Amino acid sequence: MHSSSVQIWAAELARAAHPALTRRYWELMNPGERQRAVRFMRHKDRHRYVVTRALARTVLAGYVCQPPEGLNFGRTPAGRPFLVAPRAGVPLPSFSISHTEDYVFLAVARHLRLGFDAESAGRQVEFAAMRRFFTAAEARYVLQHPASSRRRILELWTLKEAYVKALGLGLHLGLTSFSFAQLSSGGRVEKAFSGRGDDDGAWRFFELALPGEHLGACCVGEAPPGQVPQMQLIDCVPLGGVRIEGALPVQEVRVRKERASRTERALQERLRA
Repeated sequence: MHSSSVQIWAAELARAAHPALTRRYWELMNPGERQRAVRFMRHKDRHRYVVTRALARTVLAGYVCQPPEGLNFGRTPAGRPFLVAPRAGVPLPSFSISHTEDYVFLAVARHLRLGFDAESAGRQVEFAAMRRFFTAAEARYVLQHPASSRRRILELWTLKEAYVKALGLGLHLGLTSFSFAQLSSGGRVEKAFSGRGDDDGAWRFFELALPGEHLGACCVGEAPPGQVPQMQLIDCVPLGGVRIEGALPVQEVRVRKERASRTERALQERLRA
């Protein structure tokens, strides 16, 4: 695995539903994970959780040369999951999990900090119900093209979620403390920090198309300047087969660091009202 590459593992829930597989997934989980699994009321939610744990355990076990059932996970105070080192000196990969109605995705990198998010392109969303999460610039980007507003909402949402996951701050970082705005010249999207929550400004953002009609976004840190990290898609069924699909085409989002203007802050307050 190249030092600046990201592997994106994609598991379709329907293909991981064979009873023989699911029995093995339950065997991989620790008692706490099993207790959480049985608390899900809906079968599909329970199955999604079980497949997520199986995917994380089987994939990450290969990075640290440990049996899947022997891995231990923890959570930061903000809720970000992390892998506990099996012994001193073992380098740990960075990983980020996202799941949708029909898929579980796991992004993994050995030498890059990262956050990853995916959404189904067919997900029904209404901007009125979500506008408190978006800045004034983002609202303009969504509302100026009503015909494509749903897709634009999902594009922005995956980018924002990927950034929040990369920082590991969860909802402690306000989603309007940073912004993705449309460039007036080329129609692309660029990132404009409001001056809060960004630790070092070294983040890079990539949009990508994923299987099953999904939109994805990946936020990475420590990537060499001028070098686009390779995003490799791996289609898999945990414990049931792996198919390497190859490099994913990506589009990098330009980054511009700046403080929000007084007008922008006023518009943000009006949108939140």
